Amino acid sequence: MLFRSAIYMKLTTALLLSCGIQCATAQETQDAAAIVRRALVENMRDLKTMRNYIYLSDSTVDTLDNDNQVKKSTSQRKELFYLDGSPFERILLQDGKPLSEKEQAKQEARLDSQIKDAQSASPKYKEEREKKAAKAIEEEIALRKDVADGFVFTIAAEELRNGDKCIKLNAEPKQGFKGKSLIRALLPFLHGSIWIDVDKDQWVDIDAMPTRKLGKGIVYINDQSAIHLHQEPVREGVWVMTKEDIHVDARLLWDKKNVHIVRTCGNFRKFTSEVRILPAGSEASGPAQSPK
Repeated sequence: MLFRSAIYMKLTTALLLSCGIQCATAQETQDAAAIVRRALVENMRDLKTMRNYIYLSDSTVDTLDNDNQVKKSTSQRKELFYLDGSPFERILLQDGKPLSEKEQAKQEARLDSQIKDAQSASPKYKEEREKKAAKAIEEEIALRKDVADGFVFTIAAEELRNGDKCIKLNAEPKQGFKGKSLIRALLPFLHGSIWIDVDKDQWVDIDAMPTRKLGKGIVYINDQSAIHLHQEPVREGVWVMTKEDIHVDARLLWDKKNVHIVRTCGNFRKFTSEVRILPAGSEASGPAQSPK
């Protein structure tokens, strides 16, 4: 696996917002909070809609030394889609090369078996799978609400992002806030910036990092850790996250990680029974691109 530690993925997912509080009036703070709430909380239809699409994901993981120089680099291209809310994936390229015939055959057999099991599952099993998918969305909603409610936002500037007018907002963790998401304990130690397209009420970019080194000894996250997230409209005006650029410098007991992860998603297509699932090794030239 490109990034096998679920704990680190939760930590990097948690690196979601904002820094640099300026002297602001109460009205400015309220206006900024309203902009963020509309983008993160009130506009969430795409959380479910994006599960109707099949798309490509290109990931690169660079393992870094203590000077942040690349020691090892791996890459992977996957095709991802959902059935009844459950995710399925297949590897198309590993380190820029197609899988061997033996690996392809093994993967196809596994995927065919998983799809058949999903399609022929009992009503009770399908209901459990749908509940699991719904819970994942509920956790995302809880995180968004915690971010919107757990930070004090200030408007920093107006900027163009991909040709569209956006407002950049800075924020600091709200003292004493107690959230409900799974990563609520981490939010008071994060800061960064968020750019929002106010005409469309959608967030476009997020830059974030820890406010300081978290932990010490053999359990810590360095303050050099950082994340950049990018979202844009794809098919039928659906907004999805198309890029994650993450640097994690952390240690959990004897497991030390200093990695730079870049993941891009594109080539979104509405998933129906007529959609052609790509054969392993196809789409080998060029990265995944999102339609504009």
